[in-house]
Amino acid sequence: MREILAIIRNFVQDRPVMLVHNSNPDKAYDLIVQEVKELGEVVGNPDKERKEIADTLWMVFNYCLLRGIDPEVEIREKAARNHLKRPAHLWQEGEYSECDTKARREWTPMHEDEFYSI
Repeated sequence: MREILAIIRNFVQDRPVMLVHNSNPDKAYDLIVQEVKELGEVVGNPDKERKEIADTLWMVFNYCLLRGIDPEVEIREKAARNHLKRPAHLWQEGEYSECDTKARREWTPMHEDEFYSI
């Protein structure tokens, strides 16, 4: 992922006008929203979906660079929380809502505090 971030960082740094325009977090956020909307408009068309998901990820990673967020760290932490919040043994059968209800019963705010204190 660091290689992807470097590609985006280098691309933008080589284009001063783009660097200024995209350096505002509010504008960067608006670009993410715009790209997600465009992705929604092409759902069902795999060729266009691939292009729009790339555009969306580009803007999300650009936002991360602007805000000093390491997406790899955040994704790993999110995965760890998901494993705790949604243990596999509760998601083996049944409807989604049933599994989610069982998982929510086991997960409490205390667990969240424990996770973040690790």
